Amino acid sequence: MIEVPDMTPASNTRAATLILRLFSLWNLSNEIAYKLLGHSSKSTLQSWEKNSGELSISQSDLIRIGALLDIHAQLRTLFGSPENVYHWIHRDNSEFSGHSPLSVMMSGEDGIGQVRQYLSWSPKLGQFQG
Repeated sequence: MIEVPDMTPASNTRAATLILRLFSLWNLSNEIAYKLLGHSSKSTLQSWEKNSGELSISQSDLIRIGALLDIHAQLRTLFGSPENVYHWIHRDNSEFSGHSPLSVMMSGEDGIGQVRQYLSWSPKLGQFQG
């Protein structure tokens, strides 16, 4: 399992702000956002949205947030067009047996890791970006 260094409450607040913004750019419903973070209820995201102070975020949430932000960073490297960056996860992909990357990520940490690994090996980059 990946170890996440202790983060300050201010860093946690920044991480929450970034992931909420990414979910908006990816045009995700709240239900899908909860599932990507491994939550079954909306209470966590609602507390992040409402919080104007400092947050405490679990290690598990920080690991998923980091992986999802890395996927976004890889997409920005691969694609020049915001249209492609923000919509690629919704498009069916033969590399995922015809499923969208989003549906693969919805299966949990392993699915998020699968999409992340695929992007890091993208032939468009010409080399492993491990």
